[in-house]
Parts: sequence; structure tokens; C-alpha cells
Amino acid sequence: MIAKDLINDLIPPLSSKNSAVDGLNRMDEFRVSSLPVVDDGVFIGMLDEDEIYSKADFDRPVSEFQLENDEIIVNESIHLFEVVQIAVENDLEVIPVHDEEGKYVGLITLPDTVSAFANITGAQIPGAILVLSMEAKDYSLAEISRLSESEGFKIIGSFLAFEPKDPTKVKVTLKLNKSEIDRLLATFERFGIHVISRFQEVTSENVEKERLDILFKYLDM
Repeated sequence: MIAKDLINDLIPPLSSKNSAVDGLNRMDEFRVSSLPVVDDGVFIGMLDEDEIYSKADFDRPVSEFQLENDEIIVNESIHLFEVVQIAVENDLEVIPVHDEEGKYVGLITLPDTVSAFANITGAQIPGAILVLSMEAKDYSLAEISRLSESEGFKIIGSFLAFEPKDPTKVKVTLKLNKSEIDRLLATFERFGIHVISRFQEVTSENVEKERLDILFKYLDM
């Protein structure tokens, strides 16, 4: 899945001619705290609601406010994982997108990204999440899968990340198809696989919050 597939067509950008109150109303309508400012198809920057409130002059045009992140715009062809990385690294809830010619084509919201991530990793499917720690040289997804399947589990999704403080070690996040994992934990322990975190299925009334939590568990933030 690429950025183009994630564009939210319901949220229009602001222009520099819009008033601050237009911006606030639109942010409130779509439940975001910032919006891209676009003139003649060119992305200029992001207008944040805090910037508007700091000026306390809601009749001012957008052009008179300080815009942020004018350099942060993603190409429509980049992969979902890159979109997530950019959003997390820059603490963004809205990400502008441009085409191959550099023209603004839309935006991606964090909830849309979380939902897409959950769909392709199987995070929305009931089941436990395990985080394993091991030497990079010992990592074998085939062996982990063999042990899991020996206990009747299927690995729906997996995520690999090197330890920032020790690149010789990796963390492996697994999404499984079952929630009762005691037997599998015992098997991993018997074969010297260290489980450092476990997340079992919980009931939540807030689906987007649950999906966001699942995403952070996958990225181990």
C-alpha cells in the first residue's frame, strides 16, 4: 500500500487567503489540529491551531501566520511504512502528499494510516502480540514459525527492528491468531527465545484508540 491509496479526499486544504476562523472551523469539523496551506497546487506549509490562538486575531488571513513543516510533504508513491515513519518522527497527525510533478494532491491523516497499517499487518484480527529479543545472528523467522505452528499458532504479521543501543540484537514483534499464549511462551523459553513483552486482546469502545495502541506496540514505542 502506498501514500496515494491513503489520501483522505474529504478534507480540503486551506489557502493563504482563508481567514484564521476558516481554518479553526475546518480543523474543528475534521477533528485535526493542523491543516496544509496550498496555493495554486503548491504546498506552502502547515497551519497549527496553536499558532492561530497565539495571535488571538481570528479575522487575519492565513498568509499572516507562521506556517510550519513546509519541507515535510511525501511523494504519493512511497510505501505506507515510510509514511508511518515520517509521521512518528515529526509528530504529525496530518501529512501532505504531492505527485511526481510536485503538485499537492491531498493529505493523509494519522487515523487513516493506523487503519491501513492494522489491515496489512493483521493487527485488527483477534490474537496476541509478542515482542521477542534475540541476537541478530540467531534470528530466523522460519524457526520462530515452526515453533509457533508446533503449538497450533499462526503468525499473521511480523515486524523486525534492531536495538538502537546494540545493533547486534533485534526485537521481533509477532501478531498471532490466538490470545491464549501460555503454551507458546513455555516453548519459546525452552528453546532460548526471550519474550520481553506480551499484549493480549482487550475490549475497547474506542476503535481508533485501540488501533493506535496496536500500531505503537508493533513499532515498540
